[in-house]
Amino acid sequence: SVAGVNEVMWDLRMDPPYDADEARDVFGGGGRGGGSFGGGARGPSVLPGTYTLRLEAGGQTLSTRVEVRGDPRIEISDTDRRARHRAILDSFALARPAFDAFRAARAISEQVSTLRDVLDSSDTAPDALSDEARQINSTLRELRQQMNVMRAGSSAFGAIERSHSPPTEDQLWQIDNAWAKAPAIIEGLNDLITNRVPALVSQVYAPGIGPEPGEALEMPTRPGR
Repeated sequence: SVAGVNEVMWDLRMDPPYDADEARDVFGGGGRGGGSFGGGARGPSVLPGTYTLRLEAGGQTLSTRVEVRGDPRIEISDTDRRARHRAILDSFALARPAFDAFRAARAISEQVSTLRDVLDSSDTAPDALSDEARQINSTLRELRQQMNVMRAGSSAFGAIERSHSPPTEDQLWQIDNAWAKAPAIIEGLNDLITNRVPALVSQVYAPGIGPEPGEALEMPTRPGR
């Protein structure tokens, strides 16, 4: 910042799970919206209440409090509002892990495609290596199908937020189902990232040559659990 008057705009939302540049790098162009993998998903709106804003600059910290009020035109009980917000946060907590899972799956697919090109052009490569590459792709296809469940649960918060009613039973089921499937999906991807793909790379290339394995994904933690 510079000396003088500085202005910061807050849209009364939490930080987005990922930014537009990340989404374009992984999926190309795309739209917007909570939980989608388009051009810049938004974080959910905060609940009405009192919030502290803090500015740190030049070794000093200044703070002030602001009150966020609900739209008076919307009639909703405090109990329903909080239940709705809990479901939104439950879904939102999966948005970044789901995005990272799709990004990792794409990177694995590109790595294996490179390896298969090398194997297909070789007259001496053992058939077992080509078989393993095909099996990795088969495992990845199965994981991607399960990841669609994770994506549905992680994007539910956008639909919930567009309504002023409590979440539907179907939306809650989608979120629960996504959280139930997430651990096995992350474990499956991490097995490919840290074990099977590096092992295949080491057999196809000389040490230090070939596509680099990605970093293992963190297991998401469900809010309030």
